[in-house]
Amino acid sequence: MSPKAVLLATMLVVTAAYTVLWAVEARRRRSSGAAIPDLTRTGIGFVTNFFDTLGIGSFATTTTLFRLLRLVPDENIPGTLNVGHTWPTIFQALIYITIVEVDFKTLVLLIAAAAIGSWLGAGVVAAWPRRNIQIGMGLALLVAAGLMVMSALGLAVPSGTALGVTGTKLQIGIAVNFLLGALMTLGIGLYAPCPVWIQRRPFPS
Repeated sequence: MSPKAVLLATMLVVTAAYTVLWAVEARRRRSSGAAIPDLTRTGIGFVTNFFDTLGIGSFATTTTLFRLLRLVPDENIPGTLNVGHTWPTIFQALIYITIVEVDFKTLVLLIAAAAIGSWLGAGVVAAWPRRNIQIGMGLALLVAAGLMVMSALGLAVPSGTALGVTGTKLQIGIAVNFLLGALMTLGIGLYAPCPVWIQRRPFPS
């Protein structure tokens, strides 16, 4: 079995385990009267995840809509983002890892760094009071807006044909993805910041 196939199989196993745990918890909360996503929230997820596939990211856009429409309490937004966008993100990963050729070492190390960062960050953010989360989300939206402007103006994404990174650039990428993984628990998406440090390049035909 190829390394890529092992990675995809591992992702499917993790997804299956996550789905079972989520279903058990959702059933428990439903029996206690907790709300489930309505058409508005589902529609927001559909739209923001569509843009996610284009590299825009889904966290900042979802946070903006949640706050604008007052659909989710501020202190619950980070958790809602990370839980609600899990399945779409996994499906995107399965599709893109399958059809896009990327250096396997770069791919695995960056995924692992982000996963470890998010694991450690979740415990920190979960203990934060409402005000800290509000401040963090505000800063996150400002950073996301700045990165989107940089990408739109071509200031952060040079052209090229590389399929991976090595050496110092890879080490920086691991450190940055670890940090971004931790910040994802606060509502800062990973897609927009990544092109700032790594050269996103068109793949050769």
